Order: sequence, then C-alpha cells, then structure tokens
Amino acid sequence: MIALGLIAAFATLLMAGCGICALLMRGWPVYNVAEFVSLGAFFGGAAVSLVLWAGGFFVSGPLLQGMVAICSVIIGALGWRAIRAHRVRFSFPKPRSPWQLLLFSVLTTALATVVIISLGKPLGWDSSFNWEIKARFAFLNGGTMPGNYYTSSGQALTHPEYPLFIPFTQLWIDLWIGSPHQFWEKTIFTMWAVAGIILLSLYAARLTRRRDVGLVTGIFVFFVPYLMRGAGGITSGYADFPLGVIYLIAIACLLLHRSKADTVYLRIYFAALPLLPWLKREGALLWIIAVATGVLLLRKRLTNPKSWLAFAPGLLVLIGWSLYLRVVGAAPSHDFVAMTPRTFAQHLGWIWPIAQTFVFELIRPDHWSLFWVLVFAAFVQQTFRRPTDFVGAFAFALVAPMILYMSIYMFSAWPDYLAHMRASLPRLLLQLTPLGCLLIASVFAASEQALAPRSNVEPAEECATLLPAR
Repeated sequence: MIALGLIAAFATLLMAGCGICALLMRGWPVYNVAEFVSLGAFFGGAAVSLVLWAGGFFVSGPLLQGMVAICSVIIGALGWRAIRAHRVRFSFPKPRSPWQLLLFSVLTTALATVVIISLGKPLGWDSSFNWEIKARFAFLNGGTMPGNYYTSSGQALTHPEYPLFIPFTQLWIDLWIGSPHQFWEKTIFTMWAVAGIILLSLYAARLTRRRDVGLVTGIFVFFVPYLMRGAGGITSGYADFPLGVIYLIAIACLLLHRSKADTVYLRIYFAALPLLPWLKREGALLWIIAVATGVLLLRKRLTNPKSWLAFAPGLLVLIGWSLYLRVVGAAPSHDFVAMTPRTFAQHLGWIWPIAQTFVFELIRPDHWSLFWVLVFAAFVQQTFRRPTDFVGAFAFALVAPMILYMSIYMFSAWPDYLAHMRASLPRLLLQLTPLGCLLIASVFAASEQALAPRSNVEPAEECATLLPAR
C-alpha cells in the first residue's frame, strides 16, 4: 500500500509539474527529457503545495486530497494537449565521445551516491523542526494547518512564519501513504537534489556551448565540502539547496534568453520567480534581486506597462503569505528585532565585525575549499572578456544577496550576534552556490560569441538539446 501511495503521490506531482513545463516550453519541437522532468519536479511541488494551501481554506480531508489530485490531472492533461498539438518529440542527448562518456558515467555514479546517502541519513534540525513538523500537524488536521499552531508560544522555534512549499509537498506524500513518515518524505529532497544538479549541468552546457563543461560542472558540485557534508547540504533535507536551484533557474534562463533570444527561457524565468518567496523566507530577498536582474537585462522589453504584470505572481505570493500570517496571528520571528533605521543606527558598531566574519566564512577551507576564490577569479576573468550586461547581471545576482544577508545580521536578536551569523551564514551562502558554479563554468565558453546577445531566435530544436548541434 505504501508503494502504491508513493506512486500516486509522485505521479500526480510530476503530472502537474510536467504539465506546467509543457505549457512553458511550447514552441520547442524537441524536449530534453532530463530538463523536462527536472523542472517538473520543482514546479510540481510548487503547484501541489499551493493548491493544498489554498484549497484548505474551503475543504479538508479526503475531499482536499481529491481536489488537488484532480487539479494535477487537469494541468497534466493541458500540458499533454500542448505536446500533441505541437507534435513535440522527446530526446535524451547521448555522449558523443569517450571523454564525454567517462564524464557522464562519473556524474551518474555521483548522483546515485547522493541518492543512497540521502536516504540513509535522518533529516537534519531544520528539516525536522521547521518542515516535517508542519507536515505532521497538517496531516493530523485533515491537510490544513491548525490555527493554534501559529499562536502557540511553544512553536516559536519551528518558525511558523516560514512558507509551506516544502512541508505541504511532504504532506502530499503523507496523505497518499496514509501516515507521516520521515523516510518517505526524504524522497522529495532526494528528487530535488538530483534534479538540481542535472539542471546545473544543462544550463552550464548551454551557456558555454560545451557539453563536457556542463558535465564537469555537475561533477564539480561534489567537491564543495559544505554542499555535501555541511548542515544544510543536499543530503540533509534542508531548503537551501532547492532554493538555490530555483534561483539558478531564474537567473540562468535570463542569461540564456539574452544569448539565444528564445522566449521559452523568458517564460521559465517568470514562472520560477513566484517559487522563491514560497520556498523560504530568504526567498523573498532573492525574488527582489531576481526581479531587479530581469529589469536590468529586459529593460528594452519592459517599455509596455502591461509587460510588468509578468512579475505579479511573485508579488501575490509575497502579499498573500504576509496577509495570511497577519490574519492567523503568527508571532514574528524570534531571531531578529524590528528592522528600523533606529535599530540600524544603534548597531553601527557591528558593521566591521560582521564584514570580517563574512570574509572569513568565504575563505574557510573546511566549508568551501577554494570555491568562492574560484568564483571571484571567474568574475575577474569574465570582466575583461564578456559584455558588460552579462557580467553585471552575474555580479548583481551574486553580490546583492551577500550584501543583504550581511545587513540582516544588523538586526539580530541573539545575545551574541556573531554566533548567530556563524550558525546560519553558511546555509545562506549555500543558496548562491549553484549560481556560483555557473559563473565558474562560463569561463570555459566555446567562443567569444557564445555568450553574446542574439537578435534572432535560435532553432528551437537546438535549444532543446544539452548542447546546440554544430
């Protein structure tokens, strides 16, 4: 029965996610299977969790579960209809040389190892006390969050203000297997870890026009110590790596749209934006930065006021969740004081210690090895080779979050604000790691023209493969 429940849960989740992807990718005659399913894993989780949350205002129990399942089937059917209407073909790019075959084998082995390790480890602190506990409360309350959860002082440590992307995706698994179960809930994080590394490899290959660079970039992830072994790494069930992957999807699709002038990438960018504030509280900051980066690169296309409506879904998620927290009377975060100019002025003496601690974290070998040194070197190298807007977009998308992350510690409520910073900063930097990997990969672009902006649209069939045909 558990096996049947898992099959139903993942089938409906991927049906919704792949249906969304089919609608976003319309115009491409060939879909890369790896990309299609990997994107579907994230969009499916977002769709299921949002419908569970919104539907919970009206129904609960089996009726809610059935309603979400029907919505997933409808989205999947719409996607299948688009696939049939455009006569889409599916492909899986195969290695073209012994060297690529070797790299592909190494990456596949590494991904299999991640799956084994992830399923063999218990969930970490945040996974258990921020995400799983919400899923269990909702399961015991017919699929909706109990109102007294948000007002109970005893639940303050579980961060009631965090959004419900992850716990309600876990809840979807629990509803289908009939009980909360940590082991089966971990399969969600395992799926996202594999999907994230695949997408990083794909985007690196497309951006550089070199398939071997894409494969090496996927393998390179496993040499970042904190990403693999740290609290919050891809095997611990934390939200930071999935959040980093969604941020990567948004920024990478912006850059790919710039270089290929393909509107499919633009649609994926706008679709990924609302997922950022729905996944974690810091996602709201990343949403602001991703929107600003989009305005930087799309300024010529945003002359029509109606075009700004594409940013509205993310704003609706932000406003809707904030209003929900206010209505249910959720207590504010206990980690930070009120973020006012007066508080900032009182803590001006913290600026230098915070900056020092931040730099020391970046060069900490047991956490990052040489990762951030390589990111800085890649940025310097690209500054002299690439167009200004390309380098500017990368710099803004990486540096602006770092500045914002440092700034929030000016409002720490911990008695030792530096201890607060040391405890959480590595996980915040983890959210930028996938994009940093992409910047390092861009150094190895196949030609000077590879990252140059295009005025015409490339053949969609080429864009659908791991590496454009030559």
